[in-house]
Amino acid sequence: MPKIYISPSNQTANICKYGDTECQHCNLFADYLCEYLMVNNIEYKRAEILETLESRVKKSNAYKPDIHYCIHTNAGGGARSVLFGYSTTDSKWKKLADCIKEERSKIYKSEIRYTKKTSFYEIKNTSAKCMYDEVLFHDNEREAIFFHQNVKELAKGTAKAFCNYFGISFNDPDAAAPNELEKIRKRLEAANDIITKIKILAEPV
Repeated sequence: MPKIYISPSNQTANICKYGDTECQHCNLFADYLCEYLMVNNIEYKRAEILETLESRVKKSNAYKPDIHYCIHTNAGGGARSVLFGYSTTDSKWKKLADCIKEERSKIYKSEIRYTKKTSFYEIKNTSAKCMYDEVLFHDNEREAIFFHQNVKELAKGTAKAFCNYFGISFNDPDAAAPNELEKIRKRLEAANDIITKIKILAEPV
């Protein structure tokens, strides 16, 4: 079974234009992501909210995941996603980056950029391949609003990307709800038909 270590931002001082912090909304993203991974039988471990980077790396290396995935949002007023890696030409890293880009671009229309970065602590110290995902810019009001209005879909797209990377068919739990509603509707229609027939039979001749 594939394994992912999930490391949402622990940065409580970075204030989002939407009113929360980078730590809060990256953990919200992680909440949704973990739900989709669980449904799709992808094993994961998740960092605690305020856990240090040193502790995260130590736990990730002990867990021996296939991917160490960092969730962040950026600052500086830009409008793009940036996927950081130790090497953007590494075949496995690029395959995952391509999968994330393909799914994210379905709803996010700004640039999605790949950038080499060897100085970030988690990138340079994790044994597993590290995908450091700056989803978008939280100090750009338009980006911040988009993130909060679409955080569940962004997380779902990332879960789909992991499934595509591992060669797993994506099981969408959200798609099951309409099917269940349709079954209920049909059962109600059948019950109403029976009630109508009973009423007809009970009418005086």
